[in-house]
Amino acid sequence: MKPLREFQARMFSRVFFALLGAFIYLSAPADLPVFAAGSFLDPVDEFMDEGSFAKWKAELEKKYGLSINPYIKSGFEFTTNTFKSPYPTRHDGLWNITPGINATLTQKWGEAGLSYELPLRYFSRYSDQNELDQSFSTYVSLYPTEKLNIQLSEELAQQGGTAGAPAVKPLNSRDNTLKGSVIYKFL
Repeated sequence: MKPLREFQARMFSRVFFALLGAFIYLSAPADLPVFAAGSFLDPVDEFMDEGSFAKWKAELEKKYGLSINPYIKSGFEFTTNTFKSPYPTRHDGLWNITPGINATLTQKWGEAGLSYELPLRYFSRYSDQNELDQSFSTYVSLYPTEKLNIQLSEELAQQGGTAGAPAVKPLNSRDNTLKGSVIYKFL
């Protein structure tokens, strides 16, 4: 494995387990016993305890119009044409796990936001096709008048696509996409 891929895999696993741990911690009932008093994690516990994170998030949104949302998406798909060939002969199950975070700033003039994701594609049979991708995107949506909306977005993505055969490593690509649109609402 290349050093950059090893670094990305290590970072992905750290981010994934940190987000998973935070999700489990935040979803646990408040009456669970605390491990030990006087722990070096006390400041973290105090911050996360009894909705402090939710209060902090609500305060950010109320004062500044800023919403920060960490998330994790997961899914499974089955394909009968793993390598996208004209004669489909190879099938596989594909797990998708994507931790990410997005932030949105909402004001009178419109909204702006950014998002970062680390999609992991894990193949059941063809594990040499497993990939860790990255995606960073920004957007702005302006409302100069009540009926006019101007939208601009940019996405920078590093993605690996399945190779043409099981013996070939995945094909990596980088893409920077800029989109713009103007929307006029008639009613």
